[in-house]
Amino acid sequence: MKSILGRLIEISDSYEQTSTTIIASVILENYLKGEFFDQKELAEKAHVSVPLITLFCQKLGFSGYKEFKTILQLEHQHYFNERKSTTKIKEPSLSSGINLVRDIYKNFFLDIVENECFLTSFIEELKNNKGLTIFTAYSTTNAASFAVNLFNGKGYSCRYLNEAENHMEARKHFCENKDVFLVILFGQDTKRLFGILKTLDKNKVFIITSTGKRDYVKDYKNVFVIKSHLKFNGYFYRTILLESLFMIILESIENDGL
Repeated sequence: MKSILGRLIEISDSYEQTSTTIIASVILENYLKGEFFDQKELAEKAHVSVPLITLFCQKLGFSGYKEFKTILQLEHQHYFNERKSTTKIKEPSLSSGINLVRDIYKNFFLDIVENECFLTSFIEELKNNKGLTIFTAYSTTNAASFAVNLFNGKGYSCRYLNEAENHMEARKHFCENKDVFLVILFGQDTKRLFGILKTLDKNKVFIITSTGKRDYVKDYKNVFVIKSHLKFNGYFYRTILLESLFMIILESIENDGL
């Protein structure tokens, strides 16, 4: 079941601009700041009526705004460490860089929440099978190599294949059938990867991709779409986010849950 935040993200991403998408966007905008308006304030910010806020909450399955707000605040406490930093950032020497990285991870956090079902399924499969084969394009080889070192260091049997370093078809000789298969679809050199995808079970393969390639894998069950890197400088931030994602997966396995 998706979290409230995940459902709000889906609503706000709708191409059709309605009062519903506006309400969701206003809530999301203030969520990461830890700000939760009362019903009247939210209605004013979204330029809608108070009864419309109630209707919005009821459509999400809540009795009204009070219940919705309470559950959303509890979710926020679950995902965020509520401790406040006592360290003040000095202006202007480091603040711009710190703010940039903070914004990157705030947006990435929204990706994590929106794809929570993918992560839960992937973690469960990896815990059960202990084997992972990653198919990757050249541009994401560094992130795949990081994942291999990370998981192998914890007793898993992990490997990666890409066209630049080893032939994709070599998987037949050393990949176990019980392996979890992960395909990372980023960059331009992904033609061979789409060929590999056709040979894998749609219900068992896991795919990490970008919004630009999402439509190409719409028939697959387990797809993680990273949107956040689009707001920043492609390759380097994408590598950082992928490596962070692998760290989150490993920590979740060791701590028994997201």
